[in-house]
Amino acid sequence: MRRVGGCFYQRARRDLASADIIVANHALLFSDLVIKSEGTTGILPAYNVSLLMKRHNMERVAEDQFGIDISRWSMNYFLDRLYNQRKGKGLLVYANGAEECQSLVRACKTAARCFLPMPKAGCHSNPIRNHRFRRDLSPIR
Repeated sequence: MRRVGGCFYQRARRDLASADIIVANHALLFSDLVIKSEGTTGILPAYNVSLLMKRHNMERVAEDQFGIDISRWSMNYFLDRLYNQRKGKGLLVYANGAEECQSLVRACKTAARCFLPMPKAGCHSNPIRNHRFRRDLSPIR
């Protein structure tokens, strides 16, 4: 038995495609941009103009959509899984060229200590999410 009016999702997509004006929040707009930048069909239909209201939180929303979080803790966790010198464990313990790979892991840890300092005492930021980096959507040249 078919419902009257068809599928809500497909009906909403048709309504979006035929609309002259679409009201969307920042998160939806930026999610659409991320999806389209990956070469797939976006959430919103093609548009020529966008009007952004309430821009006071736009930077944070854009950062959430386009950014990645890197902290010293997460970097050390990842590198320790590759090779943990203190415990003598990790994926690179018995790999071909293990010594060279282990040396690279140690160099990465040193760089992470310089590049990703720990939050200062009294800092109220989350130590797991203390650094953000923008992902450039333009092709690397």
